[in-house]
Amino acid sequence: MALFRFACLTFLLIFSSHLALGDDEDLQKPDIPVCKAPKLRQARLEKVLELRDWDDVFVSFSFPVIALRKGSDIHLLDPGKDAKPRLAASLKGIEDVRFVFGAFPWLFLNSESRGPVAVNVETGKLILFYHPRPVLDYFSDIPLIEYVLLSESAQSVLLRISDDDDQWMSLKNGKTKAAPPCDPLYFTPDHKIAVFKEKVGWFFTKMVFTGLDMESGNKIPGFFPDFYNPHMLPEPRFRYLNSTLIEGDSGIIGVSSHGSAVLNHADIKSFYLEKAMLRSDWAMYISDSLWIAPRVSGAELKLIATDIRDACLLKSGLCVYSEIINPSKTYFPPYLSLMDAFVYDSKRDKKWNILQGVKLLKPIKPSERKYYMTDGRDIKIIPGIGDTEGALALVVCQEYREDRRTISPYVSSLPPPKPELMQFFVITSSNQRFELSMSPETKKLLRSSNIRLFNNGMILAENIFWEKPLHCLFKIDPKMDSDFKGKKRVQEP
Repeated sequence: MALFRFACLTFLLIFSSHLALGDDEDLQKPDIPVCKAPKLRQARLEKVLELRDWDDVFVSFSFPVIALRKGSDIHLLDPGKDAKPRLAASLKGIEDVRFVFGAFPWLFLNSESRGPVAVNVETGKLILFYHPRPVLDYFSDIPLIEYVLLSESAQSVLLRISDDDDQWMSLKNGKTKAAPPCDPLYFTPDHKIAVFKEKVGWFFTKMVFTGLDMESGNKIPGFFPDFYNPHMLPEPRFRYLNSTLIEGDSGIIGVSSHGSAVLNHADIKSFYLEKAMLRSDWAMYISDSLWIAPRVSGAELKLIATDIRDACLLKSGLCVYSEIINPSKTYFPPYLSLMDAFVYDSKRDKKWNILQGVKLLKPIKPSERKYYMTDGRDIKIIPGIGDTEGALALVVCQEYREDRRTISPYVSSLPPPKPELMQFFVITSSNQRFELSMSPETKKLLRSSNIRLFNNGMILAENIFWEKPLHCLFKIDPKMDSDFKGKKRVQEP
């Protein structure tokens, strides 16, 4: 009996993984012409400021200014404009807090003693969401923010707070109201109504649809969207990208973002959509494959690539992506696969290789190669943050040389080895590429850091391996190629 149960479980796992992949396995790799890459220009990365003595640092796409906390004081630093952080607001003695989310000018924090906190960095207004009741809440846990859903079109947020104490809040005036104590299914295409399915009744309970007006915070009983399929209950995805899936009888039929609905694209060939990125004129979708389409009436999706690792959409339909060209056939980490990075130009319907003409790790000679030696190349793409939407993308290329005899079968829980070669490239919306040159100390810091790119050419690096994380702000030298004329370039380690 135990063997029969094991066989059934194995069959179900294989069948569910096949459904998760959808039809991507049946897609033929698109034959897109490859053109010559633009000239590889050089740019220097210089350190501007070191942020060492701060308790917490925060920046995001919806809050494109660096927020820094020291004790109960919050400072702001606008990269490229401010020479040093400036005091913006005070939490009035609340020091045990951590940043959770930001939608300018509001910051949302969790306090271990006071619960969820919101502060306006322009006016200094402070909002406390948790008001403990005497005696009744003495032994209860302090509620905390689990995640935040943002509606830019309605200028409001939904706060998912533990203990079912969810809140709606307006970003215009800071007004708050209680929200249904459950996860929203998703928003309507214009992001102005959140759709819930909550339990009503005391003895004879039933599940009913309820709408929440994201502009006023008022409930709409019995709201039922026309495009919703009650037999498909997706988890709320894209909460940090501010995008929402639109489901229909045939599955996914489109994506809405930033308060505007994207036209239906019924020919998406996947049951699971991992990511969507939208600009003013183009839309990009990622499952295991990469799709792109203009945001005009009657537009059709175009398949760009399969076996995608990462992707970013710039202005004018430029798509920067990394593709797995030689996947690892073992149970070893994905960085042991071989990847390439491309830029697809939708206007010319051509692509070019970002690594063309770049000095890469020399392959092992056939006479010296052993069966246990593996080469890998991992490519990460970081989109830019800031007012100029889709201006820059940072491509981080790391090459590995691994002896597989030293890897444990449980390597997924271990950190990757030190890369043999690490290179950085900046791709602009004007279809240019730059290679970043930096000191060995800077490269060592970036190797173990979380990196954020700003569209004005600033880079924020957070080294997470210090007891108190070290943040450094760098600037890409705008005088491209000027320091390399007439000089022999020295290859850095």
